[in-house]
Amino acid sequence: MHLFTGVFLAGLLIGLFLDALTLIFSPRSKHAVRMTVLFIISIFLFIISLFMSSTLGTMIGFLSLGIYTTALLLALFGICRIWRMRTYYGIVIFVVCWFILSLFR
Repeated sequence: MHLFTGVFLAGLLIGLFLDALTLIFSPRSKHAVRMTVLFIISIFLFIISLFMSSTLGTMIGFLSLGIYTTALLLALFGICRIWRMRTYYGIVIFVVCWFILSLFR
């Protein structure tokens, strides 16, 4: 597996973790506020990656891309609780299957 693929997949999981943290620490906040927090974190990481050196900046950029993808998927499908859980499961299953398939290459 390529290094940046692993960093992107880690960004997907970090995005899920950050969404769970915003849900735990502010359970009464609206869905739009939680997604805005995730988008701001991913954009902030992307801006930081622009000022870093080549390899480290690229890795942080792919990490922010994974968080952004998670935020986008949760913004589209996460309004209803059942769809949010399906999105969580889908992302986790995608990451696990990618790692398992990369072992056989």
